[in-house]
Amino acid sequence: MDYELIYYTAGRTAEVERVLDKNLSQMGLSHSAGEAATTTSELANALAKKLKKSQLIFVIGGLNNGYDSTDKILSKILLTNDSNVFSKRVDGEKNSGYIIRAIGQTIVILPDEPDEVSNILKNGIISDLAITYSLKTPKEETNNVDDIMQNLDESLSGVQRVRLISAPPKPKLYKRSRRAKVIIGVLIALGAVLAIAATAVAAIYYFIPYSTNV
Repeated sequence: MDYELIYYTAGRTAEVERVLDKNLSQMGLSHSAGEAATTTSELANALAKKLKKSQLIFVIGGLNNGYDSTDKILSKILLTNDSNVFSKRVDGEKNSGYIIRAIGQTIVILPDEPDEVSNILKNGIISDLAITYSLKTPKEETNNVDDIMQNLDESLSGVQRVRLISAPPKPKLYKRSRRAKVIIGVLIALGAVLAIAATAVAAIYYFIPYSTNV
């Protein structure tokens, strides 16, 4: 699915576009080249043109501009008494974004600040678009160092458990070595007994002839 971009009095367009691509491309969304607008009439004309081409339009910038603020302009253009028009505010840490929808088409208004765009997308716009257009949601990245270390510890403990299971148990090795020692001890003792017996036999054969001659 494609979406359209309109930059209204925006200056950080490349940075915001990277944030959008990073989050929305995972949902299967892509866009063509954005269009710039610097006046209210240019914004209205750009919207009219984009609404003929796409179901989803992002307007970047122009918020908190007083009378010419993007949300106020779109309120005058779109938010009439028509019950089919739906609007929602999505708050970020400092600024807010807006979703306006009518008859299956959606306009998303975002500030010209990359960090805020990322926060606002994750705070509700991504889930709203996923439900509305049956899109897949992007996977969350693990940036927390504690989470990374915990995952690493769990992985290493798993490897350690596998090694312990695959290695021969120590008690069996102990039993085998003890049995070997017992066998060696018996053989030594038996050798000593045989040696004593041989000595005794030799002595008997030596003394018997001597005593007979006497």
